Amino acid sequence: MPNPTGKNQHGNIVKADDPKLIEALQEYHKARITDPKIISERLAVEHDIHMSPATVRRWRDKMGLYGSGRVKKEVPEEERQQLVLNAMDKDPAMRQGVKTIMYKVAFESGIHVDKKTVSGVMHEHAPEGFDARQPYAKKILRIPKVPIGPNERWASDGHDKTVAIGDGYPIYAFVDDATGKILGLYVIPNNRHADTVTYCYLDLVEKIGGIPIQLSTDCGTETTRLFGIVTELRNRMRPDLDHELLPAHKYVRSTNNISAERQWLRMRFDFTDNAIVFYKAGVEDCRYVPEIPLQRLLVRWLWASHSERCMTRLDRPAYISRNTAYLLPHKWGGEDYLIPVDIPLVKRMKEKMREKAQLNFTDDEFSDRAWEVYNELGIVNLSFENVWDVFDAMLARFE
Repeated sequence: MPNPTGKNQHGNIVKADDPKLIEALQEYHKARITDPKIISERLAVEHDIHMSPATVRRWRDKMGLYGSGRVKKEVPEEERQQLVLNAMDKDPAMRQGVKTIMYKVAFESGIHVDKKTVSGVMHEHAPEGFDARQPYAKKILRIPKVPIGPNERWASDGHDKTVAIGDGYPIYAFVDDATGKILGLYVIPNNRHADTVTYCYLDLVEKIGGIPIQLSTDCGTETTRLFGIVTELRNRMRPDLDHELLPAHKYVRSTNNISAERQWLRMRFDFTDNAIVFYKAGVEDCRYVPEIPLQRLLVRWLWASHSERCMTRLDRPAYISRNTAYLLPHKWGGEDYLIPVDIPLVKRMKEKMREKAQLNFTDDEFSDRAWEVYNELGIVNLSFENVWDVFDAMLARFE
């Protein structure tokens, strides 16, 4: 039978040189995903690109996306060691272990360095880091979880360790309980402000397109308004669910809110401790004088924007298996329990909440001017290594 549309049961089949496909394959490679079957399934789920595992393997080879075994044969040892040293330079607090550095190298360079090389370089150049990372904390009795699928429950919590960075950059995060995937991470002036936290929840719901069966939080005062919004939304979308047997919102002790709480240690190792080191370096070198209002505003703008960019990337290299578990729940026997919502309704609720939410570290006028200067300077990448150089260059334009 003629098929004038060209459409068939195989979905969207693209050419191998399609920019969308190339970008996706490179992103997976940076995250050290090398299994052609996993890549094939994620391409279909995330990009509606249908490609067999054999074709994935063939095009990865053509693009030069090699695993650590082939890299070890083809890339000189000195070059592989230098990549490890480059990643270690960005971790002056020595919080990151061998596996994390492996992922960092892949994410930043696109090259997979084998575990033996990474461990050897770290033992040679920073052996004291291994002792510093030994866990000595008293253990809390844990009962194994039996998750049934993504979006059955989200856990949320605030993190205050980043307050030690200058004026403070508190965080509020939402985590999928079943997979541990960080769904949303917000850098806000006050993570104990009820309207702000509720606004963040509505923002995440709008982006994901739905709500979980249940949200769990600790008993902080910032969750009082959130409780009402969460309950209202679920009652509207799933009135059949019994609120007494299965409440839309559940309060738990901080020590039991483990899906959210366990993220903070990794965030300390990957971000917070190093951010504090780099921040203090600028103050100690007298590049920043907090008592000068213009400098203080610029620092708040720079560090807040960079912190959020930096932390939203944490979920990629270190937790990529959680992304796969969230996107492909059938791989572990799970099922997606996301409850679709009325997006226009969520947007209206969000807009009302925005008037009271504390979201910005500077006023709109200063932020607009800062972005203008930032773009004029043609800055491509803002990092801990260059943030004070960017500060100096932007400050000169302001003055």
